[in-house]
Amino acid sequence: MRSVSVVASAVVVVMFTSGCSGWPEMIREGSQVVIPIADAKSEIFAVEDDIVAVVPRMSQDETVAYNRNTDSKVVFECDNSPGTYRWPGETIIQLTPGVDADSVLAPVRELFSSRSDWSVFDDPRKEFALVLQQDGGLDRAEGLWFNVSVVNRLSGGAELSISSFSRCATVPGEYDPFGTY
Repeated sequence: MRSVSVVASAVVVVMFTSGCSGWPEMIREGSQVVIPIADAKSEIFAVEDDIVAVVPRMSQDETVAYNRNTDSKVVFECDNSPGTYRWPGETIIQLTPGVDADSVLAPVRELFSSRSDWSVFDDPRKEFALVLQQDGGLDRAEGLWFNVSVVNRLSGGAELSISSFSRCATVPGEYDPFGTY
């Protein structure tokens, strides 16, 4: 039994020092784990996909592909984690004319309310909008923040707007104010 625990310990040491597990890509700062901005964007995209998946198909205008922001010229330095940045995401989904906003937002509310690490509440600044926060949202470096709203356009159509901020993350190399992230 002793040889098994020695071998297991050796495997763990090799994994953490050789890069097999992906952990060396993460940087531990204080009590938080900071990830590269590409991984932070992937987290945002995964949550956006979860939101899109629960919006009733009859609400989405199938003739228009949804528009996802994949790159940004702007990142926001984290107040609570200097030297790291939040990436702003945005996805727009065209909705069918005359769609009931509550029928679009209800399944999103239900999905994220069922997840223990998420908080969901109505955005007091908008009529048909939810705020979704994971791990404390913008108050904590590892938090995710989303605003999901149904926006009526003057043209008569409607859109589902998903705006977000990633957890605090590192940028490749030095921060470049003219870079694309």
